[in-house]
Amino acid sequence: MPATPTRPHFGIAARFCARRVVAGVGLLILVCAVIPARVSGQPSKTADSPRAGAVKLPDGTIVFFTKNPDEPNPPVNGVLLTPQEYKTLVDQSDQLKKLKEAPKPVSPSRCQVRGRVEARGDRSVAILAITYTVQTTSPWKTVALGGQRAFPTTARFADGKLPILATGPDGLTVGIEAPGVHTLTVEYEAPVRARVAAAGPKGDLGFDLGLPGASITLFSFDVPSGVKKVNIGVRESGEIKWATEEPAALAKKADQPTYPLGGTDLLELSWDAPSVAPGAVEAVLTADTDVVVRVSEVQIETVASFRLRGPARECLLALPPGADVSPPERVTPTPLVKPANPTTGPPVPAVPEVPLPSPTSAGPQLIRPSDPNKPVWTFRPPEGAVGEWRVTATVVHPRPKANDGRYKGPYAVGPFAVLTAARQTGTVKVVAPPAIRVRFKPVHGDLRRPDVPLGEDDLVGLFKFTTAGTPGGKQYPAPLLEFEAAPARVFLQVQPTYTFQWTEAGWKLRVDARVTPVRKDVDEIAIEVPSVWQVDDVTTSTTKKPEVRVDKDTGSLRNLTVLLDSPEKAPFDLTLTATAPVPPAGQLASFPVPRFAPAIEQGAKVSATVQDGLEVQGTATSATAPAGAAGQDLASIQTGPRGPGTAVTAVSAQFEKGVSRVDLMWHPHRPDLSATATVEIGLQEHQARVIHTFKFRATEGDARPVTFHGPAVGPRTTAGPVLEQTPTGGWVCRPPAGTGPEFTVVVEYALVPPTRKADAPAPPGPARLPLDLLWPDTATRIETKIRVWGAGTTRRLLRVEGPWRESPPEPDPTRDSLPWLTLEGTGKSLPLALVMSDPADLGIPTTTVDRALVRVEENGVFTIRGRFRIGRWSPAGIDIDVPADAVPTVLIDGKKVDPVAPPADAAGDLPPGARRLRVPVPEPRSDRTGLVLDVQYGVSPSRTGPGPVRFTPPRIAGATFRAPVRWQVALSADVVPLVFGRDVQADTRWAWRNWMFGPTAGTTTAELDTWFAGRTVAEPEFDMSVVVGSTGDVLTVRQPIPGPLDVVRLPRIGWVAGCSLVVFVAGWCVSRLRPGLLGPALGAVGVAVALLAVAWPDPVARAAAAAEPGLVVLAAFLSAFALVQWYYRWRVVHLPGFTREQTGGPQSATQAATASASRGSAQGTRSAPGGSAPGGSAAVVFDVPAGSSSGMQSGVASGG
Repeated sequence: MPATPTRPHFGIAARFCARRVVAGVGLLILVCAVIPARVSGQPSKTADSPRAGAVKLPDGTIVFFTKNPDEPNPPVNGVLLTPQEYKTLVDQSDQLKKLKEAPKPVSPSRCQVRGRVEARGDRSVAILAITYTVQTTSPWKTVALGGQRAFPTTARFADGKLPILATGPDGLTVGIEAPGVHTLTVEYEAPVRARVAAAGPKGDLGFDLGLPGASITLFSFDVPSGVKKVNIGVRESGEIKWATEEPAALAKKADQPTYPLGGTDLLELSWDAPSVAPGAVEAVLTADTDVVVRVSEVQIETVASFRLRGPARECLLALPPGADVSPPERVTPTPLVKPANPTTGPPVPAVPEVPLPSPTSAGPQLIRPSDPNKPVWTFRPPEGAVGEWRVTATVVHPRPKANDGRYKGPYAVGPFAVLTAARQTGTVKVVAPPAIRVRFKPVHGDLRRPDVPLGEDDLVGLFKFTTAGTPGGKQYPAPLLEFEAAPARVFLQVQPTYTFQWTEAGWKLRVDARVTPVRKDVDEIAIEVPSVWQVDDVTTSTTKKPEVRVDKDTGSLRNLTVLLDSPEKAPFDLTLTATAPVPPAGQLASFPVPRFAPAIEQGAKVSATVQDGLEVQGTATSATAPAGAAGQDLASIQTGPRGPGTAVTAVSAQFEKGVSRVDLMWHPHRPDLSATATVEIGLQEHQARVIHTFKFRATEGDARPVTFHGPAVGPRTTAGPVLEQTPTGGWVCRPPAGTGPEFTVVVEYALVPPTRKADAPAPPGPARLPLDLLWPDTATRIETKIRVWGAGTTRRLLRVEGPWRESPPEPDPTRDSLPWLTLEGTGKSLPLALVMSDPADLGIPTTTVDRALVRVEENGVFTIRGRFRIGRWSPAGIDIDVPADAVPTVLIDGKKVDPVAPPADAAGDLPPGARRLRVPVPEPRSDRTGLVLDVQYGVSPSRTGPGPVRFTPPRIAGATFRAPVRWQVALSADVVPLVFGRDVQADTRWAWRNWMFGPTAGTTTAELDTWFAGRTVAEPEFDMSVVVGSTGDVLTVRQPIPGPLDVVRLPRIGWVAGCSLVVFVAGWCVSRLRPGLLGPALGAVGVAVALLAVAWPDPVARAAAAAEPGLVVLAAFLSAFALVQWYYRWRVVHLPGFTREQTGGPQSATQAATASASRGSAQGTRSAPGGSAPGGSAAVVFDVPAGSSSGMQSGVASGG
């Protein structure tokens, strides 16, 4: 059987080797793709963007824009609003415009008012129908209808349409759409109440109604039966005019109102309740009720007395639960009196007394209520009895204990009502002692409180009421009123008047006090008399000579008690006279005045008078003024014109409260000496420097010596006569003879705030700086102008305390800026205090840094240099934090300065291991746009050789940075720097370096200097120069604010070898994977590398650069491996002993194989000559020896 040729598997091996090569090349491309490429010299827009320093403001914050943010009170040039706030402002503006432009309602041309009275339960209401005639000439007119003090019930036009009514402060209004004549009818209900007119006639019942003021107003009213007269009041020009008419005058005629009211806007109607006819008893039951409530600390006692009149078979009395009713009593009736007739004379009795019933008639009956919670008593008079009856009810309500929350109430009064009475009137009196304060809460709708004096001492409330209802009501009424009773505050009020009179023996004092007891009885008065006064006499307006008792004498104060003969409730007067001896040479004295210790002093007055030839000045200190406060000047009370030579012999002042001390200065009269003072105050961190200029002018003769008082630190005279210190602690200025009436003195001194204890912490928040200026005592008139300059302090001025007037800032030609404040004042010893803010409370930074650049060089030690371009700073200095062991060199604008230690309270948030220094800086000026702070120091490395190292830059305390901080770190050539952390961002670019393509510094030294300077000229350098070597790595990074920078230094050779080895091993392992796993493996490696690049971009970039040798070796190895594989495949294909030829197809190949087998001879094996078979197939034919045909089969491979 012929042998079948076998096909060698050379194609599968070739494809497998090709896939390995593709995998290696793909891994190489992936690693190179993740290398971040950055443009050289271009800073990151994201880092420098203002968005990096954006701050989210809280809701409700108002943001305004100003062109001068450094001024204390900058002008507002714009306000930032949200869209919602802007829309709200626009809507409010539109509403205000509409309200302003809205047309006012017009009045109707004619009004017809018809009215009647109807009963609604136990109340009466007036039913009023008003017909309005309106004529309009344009559409959409608003017409006023009035209707105040009444309630509308129905409204309809004459054509049946319903109107659209609106309410306002002037009553109802209606909108008319179309022009023309319109008729509108509105019905109202007005409650009928008891009335007491303030002016005009009085009526028991009535109502009020507001009208629109139509030019024609007609009125008709169905008067209740039994009413004789009706009082009509109309308001014209703000005044109510009254008229009394018969009921017939108000009746309708032809069903139309005819009584004219005129163009009024208010109608008041009242009438007397129906009374009995002459010669007969009342036709209905009426009642008069007197209620007296007595309030004490233990109980509330209420006594109600009912006077019942009229023929009623029974009376229903509604009383409070627990009421005790006494038996009814017959009251002798009073004859009815007929009003006088002007033509017939005085009033005369209409009928004699009504005869009493016979003794045999049955007595009155009083039936107790069946419901104790809502007791209604029934009173039945004897049958046939006519006249008045009195029924008295008493209710006693015990009060809880004083410590109980229910002690003060509320307590109800009533009800006290006669349910079967047609009309009931009455009064309610509330009586309480002064120690109890009563608060009323009226409940009854008809209850009123007349505006009349109470009269009685213990009467605290007086009320009146009138009820008109329908007899036979069964509903249990509500209480008349409610009140609360609490302990009242009892005190003594005193209004003292202090009169000082100079005599040869000293100062005489007369105290006239008006004493007013408030809710208490006074039988004694306590007075505190200072020991400087010798009491001469004490009198009162109530007794001739009260007893005066000395309770306590402490040496500096005597407590006196003035005993009265009897307790006093009403105000009275007390007079005390005393004398204070003064040395003859004394011309200045301070007098504490007698005080009424437990009393409340109000409206105190002080006056002082000297004899002719002397002049008096003084101040008085209020009792409520804080300790050390200056007093109020006593003003002159001279009468008539006062010329230049007129002496002030009388002064006075008045206070809202009491007075504690009076300081008086008296001396022989001297001509006027006026002074004009200009004060320049320069605020610094711990003191205030003052330059005080006085210009004196005498009105008569030459200038005379001037005495001064003022600060504890003596002034230094810089111009004019020298100030000399006096034995009393003041200063005196003696102008030379012949100076003339005018001279000038200029002094300088420092004001230091009060010191606190060493261990006491500085108080947070605003600080109060009192300024005790220099004041001339001899000057009679002083005009002072103060300018405050704040360039030497970090604080800001909040407010000024003292009687000063603020004026516009005045420029100084010797200064570059305006003063913080300009003040003006008139008078002597004016107090002045400045309230300064804490810099932490301002919400704005003290120091603003526009740019910052930090450079680090490794040269045995690490030299750190920080440069800061300052845009805003405090003249007091800039505080910097440096390592504790560092010795810094500091320059300001290229000039070396010596930093000093800051005050102890300026430590603030000092980082651990650091110390704070204060760098003196020049004062900000308008022509100085900024300054450059340069700080350099060296630090020893914490460790030698590779490993992590931390660089601590100089830090400006409390500064705000407008741009990220740039770092430039230059290390030795044998290490590779790596930076980790999210707060730092490496600035790199890729370039060829040392035969390798890798990351280098993204910005050169010159570019950084240009960026820092903000122009093309570089700033001055120190002696050391940071030079980027050709072999060492330079690291440039950015930070939001300067902080420690952690850098990991690794050996360069080890780093490159390790990264190359990792890449080589990873690439070889991936290349050996099966074809199905090659894609997922490459994807996983790519994702891992991408995540690492996002987290640590700089280390990944440097690792990629260090892996370049490994990539080259990997590529060479994979290429060599592929070449070896190809060579072996070529050897297999071109082995000796086989040939390759083309056949015509399977059939030709079989024939060739058969022919070759039939020639089996000892010639050996040969290859057929090549050629193309018809079928285009190539055949490989093996010729084997004949002896070996038994062990081998021939095969034919189609397709080569």
